[in-house]
Amino acid sequence: MQPNSNEFESSSAPLGGRHYPESCLVGSEKGSNMTVEELTQSVDTCRSEAGILDRFEAQVRAAPEAVALVFEGAAITYSQLNRRANRLAHALIALGVGPRSVVALRLVRGPAMIVSIFAVIKAGAAYLPIDAACPADRAAFMIEDTGACVLIAEETSTGTLCLEGITQISPERGEDEERAAHDPSDVERTGPVSPDDLLYIIYTSGSTGHPKGVCVEHRNLARLFSAGPDWLRRGQGTTWAQLHSYCFDFSVLEIFSALLFGARLALFREAVVRSPADLVHALGDSGVTVLGQTPSAFYALMNAEVSGGHHLALDLIMLGGESLDRRRLVPWFERHGTRTRLLNIYGPTETTVFVTWTDVSADAPDGESIIGRPLADVHAIVTDEEGNPVASGESGELRVFGPCVTRGYLNRPQLTAERYVEAGEDGMRAYRTGDLVREKAGGDIVFLGRVDQQVKIRGHRVELGEIEHALLTHPAVWEAAVVLRTDAGDEPLLTAYIVATQDLNAAALRGHLARSLPDYMIPAAFVALERMPLNINRKLDRAALPAPRGHRLSARGEKVAPRTEVEKRLAAIWCAVLDLDDVGIDDGFVDLGGTSLMLARVHERMLAGWPSIRIADLFAHPTIRTLATHLNALGTMVRSTPSNGGARSEARAEALRRTRARIGGRTA
Repeated sequence: MQPNSNEFESSSAPLGGRHYPESCLVGSEKGSNMTVEELTQSVDTCRSEAGILDRFEAQVRAAPEAVALVFEGAAITYSQLNRRANRLAHALIALGVGPRSVVALRLVRGPAMIVSIFAVIKAGAAYLPIDAACPADRAAFMIEDTGACVLIAEETSTGTLCLEGITQISPERGEDEERAAHDPSDVERTGPVSPDDLLYIIYTSGSTGHPKGVCVEHRNLARLFSAGPDWLRRGQGTTWAQLHSYCFDFSVLEIFSALLFGARLALFREAVVRSPADLVHALGDSGVTVLGQTPSAFYALMNAEVSGGHHLALDLIMLGGESLDRRRLVPWFERHGTRTRLLNIYGPTETTVFVTWTDVSADAPDGESIIGRPLADVHAIVTDEEGNPVASGESGELRVFGPCVTRGYLNRPQLTAERYVEAGEDGMRAYRTGDLVREKAGGDIVFLGRVDQQVKIRGHRVELGEIEHALLTHPAVWEAAVVLRTDAGDEPLLTAYIVATQDLNAAALRGHLARSLPDYMIPAAFVALERMPLNINRKLDRAALPAPRGHRLSARGEKVAPRTEVEKRLAAIWCAVLDLDDVGIDDGFVDLGGTSLMLARVHERMLAGWPSIRIADLFAHPTIRTLATHLNALGTMVRSTPSNGGARSEARAEALRRTRARIGGRTA
């Protein structure tokens, strides 16, 4: 019925722990001078602040007939929402649900989802969101991992999910109207609700093949609404859009920012959210004034607004969940001016929704993704691999500490110890975000990518995020993603995917990158896409990026096809080694993604026709046109005949030994 709290008795790790002096901390939110000592005190203070239930029930008492939810043209008042949540909460309590219990939800987006979330909280339990379309095995794993005692689900959403030892109920459970009129109290619950109790458990992807549950306590979220910026506390007259899956903590921001402060929450079906054209209509019809989206989803919404001839009347837009390219927002500002306030927010689930933010202005000089400064009760530090602070301006991993840091990963003590590390002599913990950042001179943090996007190429350690950032500095590149593909030929292929505003070729991009990156960090292949593929959370779906074969950008614009027999034979060799369908005679070998090792393989294949060819000749003549001209000057191409085969074989073997010796390979 409850998660194993023993897993968290020792939740900080002495291994790799650091005590950071205040001089190393990234600047806090403007106007905040909170010291580390004050930050430590804030951890205790937030335990006595108004809790999530206190704020919601106070809004119900203050304006019971105010509209709380809007869904498909129907409105539900705060009083109606509260009564429905109370009725279900009392039914849960009657089933033995209370503090330290976990209740699973498997619901589609709609009023029943909101009712169920508040009912679980009112019963004193933690809610576990499970997507209605979640595979049965994954859903079963999460329910078993949390020890959830009750599953709230519509009958049509459970599908083939069959579980033993769990009670399943409808979100409409509960018939006692008299009990629905009053909020559950600690006397009625199985025990009092503490700020240290779990509020929700959200599962994120895990490297072990199973998702990992992030445990968020009441106090973690309550302090966000006390210490967070004023724009979180917009009250009556504001309508928030609820667009994100409740399995993604962007939903926490949408739901609680609206309903804890008397605003409206507009809910939309998934089919509407997935269609930018339909969503533009729905936002206008529902009177939405506050919108939160991932940048990728917002770019699509911007295009739909223009193509559909609409003009959204939004007061506030929050962008988060992935890297933001501010240049992509220039058309929005040209169309809307400064009427709408745009924010970029950042924060892993493990640090409770978001921990840094910044205003986004119309001035977008480059592709930097600035995530701003920490909230008033949050401190951050940029460290090297050993956890030591780096100098200002240098890149490193972002570590975050303060009352935002959550309890840890459910039933994963080793992983918790690795990611939640000691940060102070008082036992305060820091969360290692795994995000690669650097601090600007003014104190703002720039997001560069993921530390775990680090790969090895030819013995060099490479941060894929650094390559992506360099690509985004090209004026015609709007979006960029870089992956190391292992499904394209004999060796891993560093592949760049771009969305561009004009036609580009690989040579132009390679030349641009060469101005800031070493040659081993320049992608071997470039692929242009109309749009980046997105996953269910509207984030880049790297697994859906197409294999480069058949999609690569041309090396230098228009291709000139091979004409002579020599050019055609060379082209066939290059295509075989480079895993290409065709090449132009003016395409450079390097521009096509070739490396020195690949060139050695070309040389080996060429020895059958040109026994005297040297690998130095291939370096000196980097295109098929120039190489063919050189070969014609050497003499007639050797054709495969039985005569003199032993001599040619020995010549090829000797040449191959010389080639391998030059590139540092082993000789036979």
